[in-house]
Amino acid sequence: MKKNSLSNCLQKYFNEYLVNDKGCTPATIESYKLGFKSFIRYLIRIKNIKVNALSFQNFDSKTVSEYYRWLIEEENNSVSTRNHRQAIFNSFAKFVITESPELINQMQEILKLPKKKSETKEIKYLKLDAVKLLINQIDRRTLNGDRDYLMVSLLYTTGIRVSELIQIKISDVSLEDPASILVHGKGRKNRYVPILQNLKKTFKIFIDKRLSLTGITRDCPLFVNHSNKAFTRQGVAYVLKKYAKLANKENPDAFPFLISPHTMRHSAAMGMLDSGIDLLTIKLFLGHENVTTTEIYAKADAKEKAEAISSHVKSILPDEEPVWKKESGWKWLLNE
Repeated sequence: MKKNSLSNCLQKYFNEYLVNDKGCTPATIESYKLGFKSFIRYLIRIKNIKVNALSFQNFDSKTVSEYYRWLIEEENNSVSTRNHRQAIFNSFAKFVITESPELINQMQEILKLPKKKSETKEIKYLKLDAVKLLINQIDRRTLNGDRDYLMVSLLYTTGIRVSELIQIKISDVSLEDPASILVHGKGRKNRYVPILQNLKKTFKIFIDKRLSLTGITRDCPLFVNHSNKAFTRQGVAYVLKKYAKLANKENPDAFPFLISPHTMRHSAAMGMLDSGIDLLTIKLFLGHENVTTTEIYAKADAKEKAEAISSHVKSILPDEEPVWKKESGWKWLLNE
């Protein structure tokens, strides 16, 4: 049996398997390609392997493990980036097993490499008063003002991802009761999110104004920048930072950290949780694959409540060290 080369396997993996068998989006495929480009550059620059000499001999558990370590120690990449690369390589290794069974042992060794554990990051989010203050900074006397108002409002009231926000087309918006937006989620998983009643009028006015402009059809992006092109992630982040800077002048305590589109997603989830909405409903709103992802908000909420209770208790109980802390040596145990 003729062995498949690493190059041929990669081409089939990207051009056929991810597209036809897995149904991956172009964005996902591009991120996987970036992962392999990084690995190949590592082999060429760090391992001094000629590009024409690259083969499956270089895609083994020892080399891959060293690459993971290099990402963290030399390139200062985050643990999440390192683990994302591992997910990419594991996916490819499973594909190779089906294409070249003679490499099963080599691929299984790669699949056995442990995932690196990462510390759970603190969830940063805005309180309701801070969100109101942020939205109040928007001058709605212009079309761009209404655009910014709707973008920020949608991020908070629906918790959609910034990648989902910038993909919304005019045709995705339905103002028929119940008003909703078709959101194009990760992995081609679409869902509908509701439009709040008090946003319907603004949406109608904004869409009517957009459609009155030359060359605009319902297939055009709902939100466009000054170049009349769909917003980028960076563009949405800039809009948020602009209004946060204005709001910070009124109340610096409301914005103790730099906000981003993902801050609004966290704020939406925590706001829903605080309103008594159950985790499964929040999961559907956010488009999470698994409810365990949504549970991070419940844990953050529980931690905040515990800190609040602790602060309250300290105000009514004496600040006294427990006896076992005052005892020296083994007295805390032996004296009982």
